[in-house]
Parts: sequence; structure tokens; C-alpha cells
Amino acid sequence: MSRLRFNFIFFDGIRRAAGRANSEQSHYSAISLSASRIICDSVALHRPDPNCIAQDLYGQSGTAEMKECLSGSTVVLGVTGSIAAYKAADITSKLVKLGADVRVVMTREATEFVGPITFHTLSRNPVCSNLWDEGKTWQPGHIELADRADLLLVAPATAHIIACFAQGLAPDLLTSIYLATKAPVMIAPAMNSKMLAHPATQRNLEELRQRGHTIVDPDEGLLACGYEGKGKLSDVELIVQRVKDKLNPAS
Repeated sequence: MSRLRFNFIFFDGIRRAAGRANSEQSHYSAISLSASRIICDSVALHRPDPNCIAQDLYGQSGTAEMKECLSGSTVVLGVTGSIAAYKAADITSKLVKLGADVRVVMTREATEFVGPITFHTLSRNPVCSNLWDEGKTWQPGHIELADRADLLLVAPATAHIIACFAQGLAPDLLTSIYLATKAPVMIAPAMNSKMLAHPATQRNLEELRQRGHTIVDPDEGLLACGYEGKGKLSDVELIVQRVKDKLNPAS
């Protein structure tokens, strides 16, 4: 095929595509809007426009100042072995957009649901998951994270991790950080409704409340196990708002 013929076919294809786009303008406008939100929500190699991010979170009236309302705050985000672990990725993304330095700590069980690379990319920080694979500095990694934290947020929190916290057990990295930190603690449970209602779980949650920890109560609905009841991880937006209220009440 000659170059002239190829160019004619190529540009004619562009012209036809443009014609179809014009005839379906409303359809593609909706797609464009969705795509722009996805771009704003993703962690790209370049830094997204702050106003774009703020508008995505707060609407058209958002500003860059809103985005930075958690600037200077370090949130240690504990992710445990729940099917809701994937929602922790959304929490990470939103906290980063608000200016927080997010340090993700995963239990071994959590890595069965979501890979550490997801949180490494979204937080732009290393992900910790092994108590025996800590940093190379003289200070143990879990002590360093415990000292650095302005807030320890565990979302989702399983019945197992809640029991460990309540009983003061430290079999892994996350529980060790819990015992070592003096930062406020916020826990968002997620589990089967029967496990949540069990007297042992309720007693453990009450113990944590007595210590001054914030419990973000789970929602009701259809659970991953097939039951319907209370046990779903609370809405991500609500969890993020609770973090803002704790770290920056003026926001």
C-alpha cells in the first residue's frame, strides 16, 4: 500500500471516529467524567493537580487547602485478614490525598487477600508485614513506627486482632506496634455477624473502649459469608472523616 493511500485511510478513520463521538456526545461525556475521576483517584507517576483531587473528594468547591488538612500527620494503618482488606486500599488513597504520611502494616493473613505492592504504590512508602524482617537501623522497626505514629488505625480489624489487643498479646508486627505506641488508636471491626455478637468479642471491644480507643462500628448488610447482619466494614468515607476529626478537628 502506498504511503499516500495509507495516510488517506488513517485520517479518514480519525474523521469517522470524530463523527461518531459527536453523535454520541452525551455518552462519551459521561465516560470522560468517570475517567477523570479514576485519574484523580489513581497514584500516577506525576503528582496530580491538587485542585482536581480536592474536587474529587469535596465537590466543585474543594480547594488545595482541603487536601492538605492532614499534612504533617503520620497514620499507621493496620490491615488484617478480612475480605474487607481491599477497602483499606481506598482508605490509604484518600488519606494520602489529604496529605497524611500513611505507613501500612499488614498481618500475614491480610496478604492473602491483597498484595503488599498495592499499598506500597498507594502510600508511596514501604509496607511492613514481618516482625522478623525489620529495618537495618539500630532501633527495631516496630518501635520506630510506634513512636512515629500520630494515629494507629486498624481497618479492617478482625476478631482475632481485637482479642490480641484486648489481652495484650503481641505475636506479630501489628500487635507489637499496638503495645508500643502512645498514639491514639482507632479500630474499625469487620467480621461475621455471629462472631461480632459473641460475648467474647463484645467484651474485648468494651475493654478497648475503656482504654479510650475509638471504635468505628461496622455496618449492617449482606456479608461476604452469605449472612445478612451487622459486621460489614464501616463506610470508607466515614472512616476517613473520623480520622480527620481525630487529627484535625478544625477540618
